[in-house]
Amino acid sequence: MRAQGFWNSFIPWRKLTGAGSVAVGQVCCGDKFHAFLNDNKQKVQRSKTLQCSYGQYSEYILQSLLRLQTFEILPVARTLLESTRDEAHFKRNNRQIVKDTAKVYDFVIIGHGNCGRSALETLRRKCPSATVALVDPLRPLATAGADYYPCRVTALDPRSQAVQLETTDDVRYRHAVLLATGAHGAPIPHYLMDSKATSRVLEVRPSVLPSSDQRPIISPELVRKSVQQTAANGLRIGVLGSGWDAIDLVLVASNHGKTRPTIAFGNPGPASHMLPSYLSSAVARRLRTKKIEVLDRTLVRYISCEEENAELQIYTAKSYDFLDSFRTTVDLVVVAPEISGARGSAVLPTNNIPSHLESSRKGRSWYETWFNQAMSSVTDRGTVVCYKDDGRVSVNTELVVCSGVYAAGSVAKYANGLTGHADVAGVGIEDARSAGKVAAMNMGRQYRASSLLGSMKRDEELAVAHTKDPLPVWRSDLRSYAGNGSDRTSCLSEIGISCLAVGHCDSDRFATHAVWWTNQAAQRRLLRSLNEDLNEQLVHELKTAVLTNGGFGSLENELDQVRMSKYLESTSRRLVAIAFGGNTTAAPGRLLEGALDDFPRPLHRFTEVRPPSVRSHGLLKRKDGHGQGVLGEDLFARYQEPVADALPAQPIAGVGYASTQGTSGNRKSYAAAHEMYEWALWEQKEKRWDENEDVARPPKEDAIWIRKGDEQKNVAFKDTVAAAYSAAIWR
Repeated sequence: MRAQGFWNSFIPWRKLTGAGSVAVGQVCCGDKFHAFLNDNKQKVQRSKTLQCSYGQYSEYILQSLLRLQTFEILPVARTLLESTRDEAHFKRNNRQIVKDTAKVYDFVIIGHGNCGRSALETLRRKCPSATVALVDPLRPLATAGADYYPCRVTALDPRSQAVQLETTDDVRYRHAVLLATGAHGAPIPHYLMDSKATSRVLEVRPSVLPSSDQRPIISPELVRKSVQQTAANGLRIGVLGSGWDAIDLVLVASNHGKTRPTIAFGNPGPASHMLPSYLSSAVARRLRTKKIEVLDRTLVRYISCEEENAELQIYTAKSYDFLDSFRTTVDLVVVAPEISGARGSAVLPTNNIPSHLESSRKGRSWYETWFNQAMSSVTDRGTVVCYKDDGRVSVNTELVVCSGVYAAGSVAKYANGLTGHADVAGVGIEDARSAGKVAAMNMGRQYRASSLLGSMKRDEELAVAHTKDPLPVWRSDLRSYAGNGSDRTSCLSEIGISCLAVGHCDSDRFATHAVWWTNQAAQRRLLRSLNEDLNEQLVHELKTAVLTNGGFGSLENELDQVRMSKYLESTSRRLVAIAFGGNTTAAPGRLLEGALDDFPRPLHRFTEVRPPSVRSHGLLKRKDGHGQGVLGEDLFARYQEPVADALPAQPIAGVGYASTQGTSGNRKSYAAAHEMYEWALWEQKEKRWDENEDVARPPKEDAIWIRKGDEQKNVAFKDTVAAAYSAAIWR
């Protein structure tokens, strides 16, 4: 059989050639196609050849449906189908037919971050004889055990189990594919950055393609090394972002450099997305003690560079008053926005630029979700479903997308029955590892069951499906990204941050969480060796405390308040005993040789007084998002054909403002009219680019930039009306 390309949602079969040919029209795939073959079994067997209009069919699907004999699929000449939307979709995405020579693997892993690395290790351990392919354009594979493809994925076809790469090599999978491409922050506005400055602006998690512009696109590990080397050379570093990654990078610059680094963000304080305000203020004070310039409530207006290799000028303004602006001089800018939860986006940068916008690209990428990448046609309802607000893939608790397709880590969201929310399937290094392990265990079940070893000795661990833990675990001693064989330790402990968080720690939602936070005076922990394995018993006790809430449904009376305090006290003693490896009575004795400040602080219940409206603070209000989520409508991404807009009216000589070209003044009028036409055409295309860029922006992004339209945020409504009235009078 010659299997050529992608399997469509419908099959326009035209005829069966040979003796007894019959016209069948359009026959849907699946049961209807099978029923048609049963009714025409003898004719099909006599013909031995099937002709179709597309020739884009999967050998795997056909063999599973036919079960009759080997057929040869031959595409016939295309007539009216050339102008259909489906044909235009394939031409726009530059999708090529997957070749028969594509190498077949048991498993394919797309993405080599924390989740992908954990899944690969689990598959190597549970399925040692399986063949695995790893696809990642930034993070190379340092260890053996898988074939590495350093490129991007341009298309995914779950029906034919094929993965199309941007290179000439395509791969297929027999059992499962894992999507672990992670998430990124909002794309950098290209109009807020000088073209001479792009070569010295780095993103920790790139939001554009490597070939899109002059900006270097490297892995997070290399970004950290670049910061370290640049600071060691005596140059100044500027970090944009308020998350843990940004704090770690500015501490790296402070430790290895002699100049004073700068960190700027629009939030009230560092890590304010996760910490209560009193802890966020403490982190800011400790950063300033390290001679770090902390610019809170600060947004970037423009990054300029007068000439090549000159210093970068960052023009910023306060988020509450854009007139309060100033300038900061640096040599390297690192953009490290927080991407946890609603602050991250899983939309992919692609080269699928619409033809009518190709001329105005200017190094930009076109953003699409995995739903677009897995579409076989424009009429395809889609097997890979993505959320509309952040582009994350929808999975169940087993991290299954559809048959043979899994997604884990920050690229996916699942329905959490504990909280009632759609939570990210892998927040931070520890939760991402756990998600990768769960996905790999479920991916390998079918492989182990069909293998000789599985038939001889049943693996009970793989006989059941594994589910995602509803309570994530986050730790501060390890970075959220770590390279192969490199030091994984973060610099947060240098300012006294040693934290183990269990549950959804969100300062906006006030979700139930437990935080094991130690004070800055306990210096002995800095000398301990790093152990990446968590104390599972300690984590289990913390999860139990969060889930049970001490057995209290509410704290309405004073007696319940006292009982809750007693419960937290006893729980704290038990946690200390578990952490020090002793019993409850011996644990305090282990600390007697230390100072009083070395005693771990007990757990306590913290409720911050804020209005409920704070949850919507910083929420991205999309123009097409009115009513999103109401009655289950407009929740998921859908395909929209990028259609070229109608061209604005061109100037006509001798008509209106473009008068005849007889005199010099008239020629100037015609030239001015033509410039107005060019401006209208440019505005038309830029609007489409801005709309596509908004697709890649997370629903609640880390505030860093002053984008188009943001300059009116701090203007009162009455002032806006007065300005419009004055403009109308003096026009």
